[in-house]
Amino acid sequence: PAPAPAPMPVAGMPGSGFAAPAAPHGQPASSLFNPAAVSASPHYPTEAAAAAPAPPAAVIEPTAEQQGYMDSLRNVASMLEQAASGEVQKKQAREGARAADLLDEAIRGGKVSDSADRQIGELAAAVGKYDFGGALQAQAALVATDWSSLRDFLKTTKHFLTAAKRKMEDASRG
Repeated sequence: PAPAPAPMPVAGMPGSGFAAPAAPHGQPASSLFNPAAVSASPHYPTEAAAAAPAPPAAVIEPTAEQQGYMDSLRNVASMLEQAASGEVQKKQAREGARAADLLDEAIRGGKVSDSADRQIGELAAAVGKYDFGGALQAQAALVATDWSSLRDFLKTTKHFLTAAKRKMEDASRG
């Protein structure tokens, strides 16, 4: 077998023939080899400082009108859930309450533009009149203009409105 390579000399090791590097100004040489001393140095941020979270963004409270949009979704969802004949229909009805929660989150996070707010108002007014076809049209308009900022709300709302429209059509037939 081939002989093992000779170990490389390490700076600052006794007998290595190499001197330890100089410590930064104002620090003892021992701090170069002591992680605790280095992290306590003013030249290195501490873990706590590096891991400190950013301050929270300002929360925007929903207006009375926006609260009305959410209430409309929740009221119709509750009514549909009570009228549901099976667990699948109940779950679909609960999507309306979830959509209201997602809308609340989007409003508080500042993700609802003025134009989106107007369109959401149209959607909520249609829901309040049980015009789920009209609400789906308003939802489609929002998808075209505000998908990136309201994606979760819009997906959930589509599922809810589609189920609500189907339920209303079934009720009118039978």
